[in-house]
Amino acid sequence: MIGLHFLPGYPVALFILADRFLRCREEFTVQLFILATVSGMYTEAAFPFKWCDVMLLGGAVAAALFRYSPNVKHLITATALFILAVMLIATLSDEPMIVQIRLMRYYFLIIAFTIPLILFLHRRPDVDLLMRYILIYSLSMSAFYFIDGFILCGDVLVPCTPTAGGTPHNSVWNDLFWAPLTTYFPRKWPAGLFIWVIGAWIVAARYRLRPMLWIIIIAGAIACRTMTFLAGVVAVYLIGISPRVNLRRYIIPAAIGLFALYHLDASTGSFMRVASTVDQFIEVKDALETDDIAAVADFGSGRMAQAIPKLLLLVEQQCVFTGFGFIHPSESAINTGLLYKNDLYHDQSADNSLEMPTVVEVTQLQTVLQIGVIGLLVQSVFFFLTWYFVRDYRLSGLYLAVIIGVSVTGLGGFIGFIFPASLWVALALAITLLGGKNTLTNLITRS
Repeated sequence: MIGLHFLPGYPVALFILADRFLRCREEFTVQLFILATVSGMYTEAAFPFKWCDVMLLGGAVAAALFRYSPNVKHLITATALFILAVMLIATLSDEPMIVQIRLMRYYFLIIAFTIPLILFLHRRPDVDLLMRYILIYSLSMSAFYFIDGFILCGDVLVPCTPTAGGTPHNSVWNDLFWAPLTTYFPRKWPAGLFIWVIGAWIVAARYRLRPMLWIIIIAGAIACRTMTFLAGVVAVYLIGISPRVNLRRYIIPAAIGLFALYHLDASTGSFMRVASTVDQFIEVKDALETDDIAAVADFGSGRMAQAIPKLLLLVEQQCVFTGFGFIHPSESAINTGLLYKNDLYHDQSADNSLEMPTVVEVTQLQTVLQIGVIGLLVQSVFFFLTWYFVRDYRLSGLYLAVIIGVSVTGLGGFIGFIFPASLWVALALAITLLGGKNTLTNLITRS
């Protein structure tokens, strides 16, 4: 209702959150992270503040006000050192820190893992129930995508998830963007499905779903049709199921299935984008062999056209190790020496080809542009350490799977460790901690 600009939605949402906070903290936790990650349900303009900032501030306060077990202390110390390291690297940029903090703060959202710990300060959490609610909401999101994508054919149940190619207008409750029961099947971008980076592991490790639920999941994935994101979710699922199933037995059937799927998709004009994804790798291989930079730039749906000139500028400016800093696209005409014309874009109008070296739809390259190779190394070591500190916990496999899955989704510019959606990584870490001990007093010693 909030996403559709239906004003009664605000008190209704507040009532639901308050009721779940009082009656079921497990469901409230899931709802809180959906709210904080936006999840395609509303636009950030719907509130005068960003909920991810509330989570960042709340996580920092929770980390400072309570005394924790040694493992949690190690996590908080590592996070504090990571924040300090990123800020120190950022000081090497010519950009003012007041501008840089607008993007930099998303790197620090992992600290929100302390919020679920505090929510269960005075009661024992039911971790199985918490994961069950994650699965329920994951399935619900898949159902919403299926209904929006193939029945309502627009933006209704997930009203603020952009569709590929854009929409004539955003849906509002009395002026919906939809074409129900037509052959218009929009490709809905995956923000609402990000919860599956946790849900996939839960399905793999703990449940056997009915065929109807698998149909809903697959239909939601087809409505999304975003291969890099789906590859990350599949990676999480395979990691989760590997202790239960000998995956080597399925290599040949999987290869045959993918071969058949490729040719089926190719016959439909790559509706599911499987054939086009595979073809891109073939085309970029040929382009590299012939030194065709323009063809290489088209790889990754044009992502390389974004990245190549920015990386060349990084080398030219001798900023490979420390990056340009957190240059905000709407704020930083300050360092005009970095303004350049991107000749690799198909649209060479001034509005599209003149740009600052800011956004790249590959989160690992985005990190290099912002804090350099050193920063990427610091980030990688930090997340390895966070897993190392919880490796003996019962659910450590969940956290490791989420880290790997999010790294894969980041190749397409989704989730990564640098966007508000990285709060799902924080929740995975919190679940690992909550599930690893029998009582919360093992996590929080005293306030």
